[in-house]
Amino acid sequence: MGAVTVKVDASGQLVIPRDMREQLGIPEGGDLRLSVEDGELRAVTVAAEVKELRDLVRPWRREHGSAVDQLLAERRIEAALEAVEDVDREAAHSARAAIFAQLGRVGDGC
Repeated sequence: MGAVTVKVDASGQLVIPRDMREQLGIPEGGDLRLSVEDGELRAVTVAAEVKELRDLVRPWRREHGSAVDQLLAERRIEAALEAVEDVDREAAHSARAAIFAQLGRVGDGC
């Protein structure tokens, strides 16, 4: 379906033609996310936006694994370093810097 012209009523509402709603998978009562980009109104289904975000993070997840697993691993490392820090503060600081550098987060946690 190509472009169509619709009327905006006094309350600001408009009707999206049934064919377009079906094509986009917009159910009755469904949600759309609206934005203005370059002077144009853009309407995106929430499902399409979720898919776009998943596609965006998918390569990162493959490379780095689960964010939850990574966070848990970092917390375990921090707990172990805190135990070492009680004994030798300088050694713990050096170990922390080396670990976070390996994780690609230079300077974090120091």
